[in-house]
Amino acid sequence: MDANREILRRAGYPFDNTWMFEAITDTQANAIWDLEPEPSDVSLAQMYGAQSPWVWKDPRLCFTLGYWWKILDPANTAVLLLTRDVAEIQRSFGRVRWRENVDPHLLERCVVHHIDRARQAVEQFGIPCLEVDYSDFANTPEVTATRVGDFFGIELNAGDLGYIPGRNSSSAGGRARRVLESLRSAVPTPIKKSARRLLRR
Repeated sequence: MDANREILRRAGYPFDNTWMFEAITDTQANAIWDLEPEPSDVSLAQMYGAQSPWVWKDPRLCFTLGYWWKILDPANTAVLLLTRDVAEIQRSFGRVRWRENVDPHLLERCVVHHIDRARQAVEQFGIPCLEVDYSDFANTPEVTATRVGDFFGIELNAGDLGYIPGRNSSSAGGRARRVLESLRSAVPTPIKKSARRLLRR
């Protein structure tokens, strides 16, 4: 992630990440693909390549994938592009109280920008890519595990996906948590403090 942050900085984007701050411009995003690989990045890719298999999960990759593809071994590297409904993402953010005040339309544009840029890199550089929607983990777990496993040449079952239904903000449990959170936020602060003192006792 530090390497990705440095790539963003080299392309003129000064922020830590591409989803909590100002949107990255097309000029900056294009500049990333034109950057010459740094020796430290080549060494990083070689180090992990020697320890295959390994997985790199970072939303910044939507913009830096074109840069890394010049460094990674294309014969042994592939991409899993995981998409998710924007409303689902907003509910998930609400569950963890992250970006609560963000304009939903701005967030939607940010998500679409990330996915579009990743798809552009996949197409332009001919990157082997499997696109999976997050809902598939819940709706067709065995089929999804088989698809992912076959694509990457590994044996997977539904349990290997690591999907926890209770953490899905649209599940029954997720909806119940949202209601409880709303009720809790409506309780006046003095009553909350009294309740916490009583609970500790």
